[in-house]
Amino acid sequence: MPSKRFIIFGEGRCGSTALVSRLGSIEGVQCDNEVLAFKVPFPHQHVMMGASKSKCDVYGCKVLAFHIRDLQPIRDRDGFVKQLHENEFKIIHLRRKNLVHHALSNIRANKFGYHQQKAKKLKKTGKVHVDLEELMGWMTRTEGLYAYEDKLLEGVPSLTLTYEDHIASEDKQRMMMPLVCDFIGIPYEEGNCAYKKISPRSLRDSIENYEEIETALAGTKYEVFLDEREPTESVAKAEC
Repeated sequence: MPSKRFIIFGEGRCGSTALVSRLGSIEGVQCDNEVLAFKVPFPHQHVMMGASKSKCDVYGCKVLAFHIRDLQPIRDRDGFVKQLHENEFKIIHLRRKNLVHHALSNIRANKFGYHQQKAKKLKKTGKVHVDLEELMGWMTRTEGLYAYEDKLLEGVPSLTLTYEDHIASEDKQRMMMPLVCDFIGIPYEEGNCAYKKISPRSLRDSIENYEEIETALAGTKYEVFLDEREPTESVAKAEC
């Protein structure tokens, strides 16, 4: 087994692709993507096997909460993350605070078939027409999964990072990496991210029917997320 092990845990579109790319670029670190994206007979053993096959001193992978809750045949779902912690995996927990931006990120990804792209293969994207019911469905789903994540992490030490504070721009990622390296227990390296953010930063620039959505969400608990600009640079490098 590699001497250092970790999982990147949470939901998609919260910055995990950027973190996987940046950590995986560091010499001596192998960081796999969604290892439980497809159903496997023995999920825990599958993660352990991935680590045991690694030729690096440090191994990590991405595990999404809905893969645990909805996809994999796990007898003790609520104890899955705790069991990995007991097997000496450090838990890096990612979350996105702005539920509207998170939902829109999923909607855009479904429409265009991609959301983060390697810098040399960028394609153009435009505004999308957002169905209110679909938007609400994504936000409700995310709130449920966030509650489930909290349940899985009860009593489990973890490093929690948010997209807005730690991953939304290249500068934020650089400031984040000392925290991540220290948590994993490896010497600090900045690494690099092979992806660029391609979606517009503001909701007005992203949503074709923004005024309709703004009116519908006015007075609700989601109103605080409206038209907040993503805290990214003009040339950001990663999004999930």
